[in-house]
Amino acid sequence: IFILELISMQWQNSIAGICTDKQLCDKLKDFFQIQLNWAYAQIDANPNNEYWHQVSSNIKTELKFRISEIYFII
Repeated sequence: IFILELISMQWQNSIAGICTDKQLCDKLKDFFQIQLNWAYAQIDANPNNEYWHQVSSNIKTELKFRISEIYFII
């Protein structure tokens, strides 16, 4: 299973049905953005680290598009 599929399943199982309240949805968007910003900061701070290199590969390809899709849905 690819990361993208796991995130999609997690979204469907935990968040998809609760985003009917705009205030809650805005908080979720802020949370996702903070987490993504933190991950990018770690990637930039650790350019030679194998773990962060792999995280970077996943975020910059699959997760970036999935998070954009989540923002669109929310």
